[in-house]
Amino acid sequence: MPEQERRSPAAVGSGLPALDPVLPPPTATFARDAEAFYLDRPKFCPECGASFAEASSLVVEYWTGEARVFATWCATCSWSGEIVKVPRTVGYEASH
Repeated sequence: MPEQERRSPAAVGSGLPALDPVLPPPTATFARDAEAFYLDRPKFCPECGASFAEASSLVVEYWTGEARVFATWCATCSWSGEIVKVPRTVGYEASH
């Protein structure tokens, strides 16, 4: 498969530089995990809004049970924290 066809879907047309623009071949052991990471990773700092695509920022994914957790550090404002992807959030509004 040509390299251009294996480009990360998150990198194509996003306007952001790709952290690693080429996905592993589909037969690789963690190919689906790599694709999910590039599609779902946080793209902006929740503190200052800077792009995590900057070369010195850090986004690392790990799992705790069924939860996908992204440990992040922003090179612009030095914010660090964990961002957890959840399938659904239910919130309550106080009565007036």
